[in-house]
Amino acid sequence: MARKLTVAIWHVLQGHAIGALEPVDRLYLKLFKLATEVGVSAITAHAYESKEAFIQKKLHLLRSYP
Repeated sequence: MARKLTVAIWHVLQGHAIGALEPVDRLYLKLFKLATEVGVSAITAHAYESKEAFIQKKLHLLRSYP
């Protein structure tokens, strides 16, 4: 049990997504809200074409972890 917890904490600290991800539609909504708060100008300043491109890239990253 302690080893499993340690491994799980290590993955979280490394920035890996945990196995029990939220449904994609809920993640999309959270990323949409984040992108709205950050603003399109900040998103495009970080080399994203649009708010939608930012959301899709982040969703792809989250889904690429096992």
